[in-house]
Amino acid sequence: MGKKKKILKSIDSFEERIKEHEKKIEDYEQAGGKDYSLIEYWEKEIETFKKFKKDKEDKIN
Repeated sequence: MGKKKKILKSIDSFEERIKEHEKKIEDYEQAGGKDYSLIEYWEKEIETFKKFKKDKEDKIN
């Protein structure tokens, strides 16, 4: 697999993880979840995934 293809695969993976975490937060809030530290944890992970995604995008641009 070429370098660019690997980077694009990583970007897709980060996008998928971001969507998964956003869905977790939405489902948790709809279920009446009150553990805000858990939501904060997922939000921090989302921000980390976004940073990693941007770093990968910068590599191919």
